[in-house]
Amino acid sequence: MVHRRHGSLASYLLWALVAIGDLMLVVVNAGLTVLIGLLCLATGGVAAGCASRVRRARRLAAASAVPLERNA
Repeated sequence: MVHRRHGSLASYLLWALVAIGDLMLVVVNAGLTVLIGLLCLATGGVAAGCASRVRRARRLAAASAVPLERNA
């Protein structure tokens, strides 16, 4: 990784892969209870990330919406 720029996507993905490998080593040594706990934590993180993206998308859509005028 000498020639990679710091902060590039490939660099982040490589460090994420290293972190996942480290977690798997801890899980193998700790047992099934830790595995279930980490899976629950990962699922909660993914759910929170998706929820924040949906909220942000709705907020941006509401901000760019054109109000309708009705002549009654």
